[in-house]
Amino acid sequence: MTDIVVRPGRRWPAFLVAAAAALLGAFVAPSSWPAGPASLELRLGTDVVGSATVDLGSTDPAEVSLGVGTLTLPGGAPIDEKLTARVQLTDETREPGQLSAWLVLPDGRDELLPVIRTDADAGILEIERWPPYRADAVLALLGVVVVLWVTEAVPLFVTSLAIPVVLVAAGVGGPTQSLQNFFHPIIALFFGGFLMAEAMRRTGLDHLAAISIIARAGRSPVTLFAAMIGVSAFLSLWMSNTAAVALVLPIALAVTAPMESIGYRRAIVLGIAYAATVGGVGSAIGTPANPLAITFLRDFVGRELTFVDWFAIGLPWVLIFLPLMSLYLWWRVGEAPDRSRFVDARAVAHDELAAAGRPTRPQLTVMAVFLAVIAVWLTEPIHGLETGIVALGGAVALAVLGLVEPDDLGRISWASLLTFGGGLTLGVFVVQTGTSDWIATQLGGLADLPGPLVVAVVAGVALLLTTIASNTASAAMTIPLAIPLATIVGVDPVVLVLAVAIASSIDFALVIGTPPTMLAYSTGLYTPGGIFRVGAVLDVVGLLVLVTVVAWIWQLVGIA
Repeated sequence: MTDIVVRPGRRWPAFLVAAAAALLGAFVAPSSWPAGPASLELRLGTDVVGSATVDLGSTDPAEVSLGVGTLTLPGGAPIDEKLTARVQLTDETREPGQLSAWLVLPDGRDELLPVIRTDADAGILEIERWPPYRADAVLALLGVVVVLWVTEAVPLFVTSLAIPVVLVAAGVGGPTQSLQNFFHPIIALFFGGFLMAEAMRRTGLDHLAAISIIARAGRSPVTLFAAMIGVSAFLSLWMSNTAAVALVLPIALAVTAPMESIGYRRAIVLGIAYAATVGGVGSAIGTPANPLAITFLRDFVGRELTFVDWFAIGLPWVLIFLPLMSLYLWWRVGEAPDRSRFVDARAVAHDELAAAGRPTRPQLTVMAVFLAVIAVWLTEPIHGLETGIVALGGAVALAVLGLVEPDDLGRISWASLLTFGGGLTLGVFVVQTGTSDWIATQLGGLADLPGPLVVAVVAGVALLLTTIASNTASAAMTIPLAIPLATIVGVDPVVLVLAVAIASSIDFALVIGTPPTMLAYSTGLYTPGGIFRVGAVLDVVGLLVLVTVVAWIWQLVGIA
């Protein structure tokens, strides 16, 4: 699970750039579609093979002839809501997959209408497009948010809180619509998860679990290295990856100090940091990008992904990449310490475990509640309880048992929750105002590339963006664009969204890329250049594994 880190910067230059981005966004934004008679055309390349006149602005259902088939508009042709159309071809010589749909507006503009599904056997095309509505205000806001999120001239959560203010003031949305996502069920999931993690910290259960695994698994330098990485990755499935590293790193430094092996300590320290970043990809609550992907796929693609489904999505990448990363780190910077000194290191681990003693009743209670919550999460397909409600239920149970106190509320990452809520709100409005559809239509040239290459390019953009912005910000900016872009370039939107979400969470090259990497750097064992030389290779390898092997696994198991 990834935290937000605020990095200082010069404010006024960033504000000037943000103002320029707002002006540019408003200038290039498309104008709203005018009401009146428009022509919906089916084209084969540049040739028009069928057309029909539609009453743009009408919400009355309509069915008209295209010449080569029948056009059905179940909700009419609105200019302020999503336009949905279905074409039933009667000309058997026409292949649905070879045709594109266009709308010629009353003012003469051509607008591409994404074909979201085709059925070659039945001769059916299904079309969807959000018309642009107040896109100038949304693109201006998007420009400001991108600049402020990247430069962090003000804390990320401050920018996020400004999003509903601007949306309401500009008349894009009402107060309820603009604020409701700040306690979206996904926010409730993170909130409950944070409180359960605080209960683990309060009772010392997290520390006990970490040292127990390390003391029992560390029978050799290699197994100790693997145990450190495994504990960090596992903890990051369920808690903030920053907290996971902050927990495991001091133990690792204490255990490896007697070895006097710089290479070994370097490998373990960076391995712990990278493993926390990797582990966050594995579960639905591991990093904010994951529930963002789940939410947008459910709301705008109609694809439901459960808590269990995400294990099939994220764990393949974790299980493939984590060993590759570990082997690479061992080869690149690691070295086996002297055997006699390793014996001293094991003694330190066992001393820590002995000092911790047997699990206390509060620790066992927290463990029981946490395991019960996980069990309910894993059985979601059976009972249908929302994961956010289950997380809140776990937090309430711990509070009733006296294991969560009021002051724990002050220690959870409110900045993360607010940033996540702002990103979710912005993403929803980018979609519903037709802004994302318009941007995606401008990238239609990617359709000439092979599907896997399109996925790699878009995921690569998300990865590059997360090197200069938080992964929450990167995901919030790219996921809403990925959905319409996928339909335009002929790629499965589920694959593209999932690839973008994971790619936005796997930066290893820059010290400022993720908080775990910053913590590894703070030990003084690495320079920024040293981390870059190691991490840049892992960025490339991680992306390649994602868009090749893992994307193939998704298709194999029926996720995409």
